[in-house]
Amino acid sequence: MRIKKAKITLVDRLLFRHRELDKLVETSTHIHNYALTYSIFNGVGRPLVDLKSLPEEPRYSTDLQKARKRGFYITPANPVDVSYTIETTNVKSEKYVESMSNKRGKTYPSGHKLKLADIGSEYIAYLFLDDDIGFKLPHNIRLGKLMTKAKVEWSDLQHTVETDGFKTKHPLNPMDLPREFKDEVKSTDYIRMSPTGLIKNVSVRGYQHYSLNDEPQTKMPVGMGYMEYDGV
Repeated sequence: MRIKKAKITLVDRLLFRHRELDKLVETSTHIHNYALTYSIFNGVGRPLVDLKSLPEEPRYSTDLQKARKRGFYITPANPVDVSYTIETTNVKSEKYVESMSNKRGKTYPSGHKLKLADIGSEYIAYLFLDDDIGFKLPHNIRLGKLMTKAKVEWSDLQHTVETDGFKTKHPLNPMDLPREFKDEVKSTDYIRMSPTGLIKNVSVRGYQHYSLNDEPQTKMPVGMGYMEYDGV
């Protein structure tokens, strides 16, 4: 198993519609690992979905298995140094169309406020590779509703495998964790997100995990994989 650290830095402002409070549209504090996965494969010209004939609804279980078969898995991204700006939409604009199909695309009408992660904001994610994935990891990707450009710096991490109780602050996707891991969880905090919620500050009684030598406080459970919980 190879483990890489991904440092993600925004070049433009980022919009992920996390929740709407009256006329305020808020961007998520974290970046979901499914969004990251699609973006990385798009960034190397190997999209997980046919961009010329997008389905009306994402087919995560089908799309993400293509990444899984390559021995590829990336965690959600944790905010490290993130600031926000508020933008008021004064006119309707194609820039804020969420989707276009046989149904009319949803727009944010005049007077809405958008809370966006600002330029220069930084996030950290961890990539797990079983073997050679067959392509070079991209150093530029696009994210969110505005196709925001972001830089990605990859670095190799040495690790050891341990089996004891541990706590991890980094966000995890519970849909990608084995049932055996969940049986050992003592406590956790839940982060509401779409398409699946995330967990962080997870305390575990005892389970096999990776301890990152360069970051001894970072622990990651063994056996993570896309849609692992469903047994797909």
